[in-house]
Amino acid sequence: MKHCNVIRIAKPWPFVLAAHSIVAEGPSSMTFAELFDLYISLYAKSRTKRPQDTIASFNRYFAPFKERPVTAISRLEVQK
Repeated sequence: MKHCNVIRIAKPWPFVLAAHSIVAEGPSSMTFAELFDLYISLYAKSRTKRPQDTIASFNRYFAPFKERPVTAISRLEVQK
């Protein structure tokens, strides 16, 4: 039996297209909580064993940043 090399072409997943349309509005209009919800729904739920642990860590460590625009959060603030 002869083996054939199969080339798989990736098709854009629906959630990638949805993320692109949300982010296209501009990160300045997005709060940190909205960005995190997007991450959970589009990535963590399908690719991590325990997304609830990620959510718990977010609530524990990043609660002060939830309602702030993403562009207004500095690295220094997060490190504190």
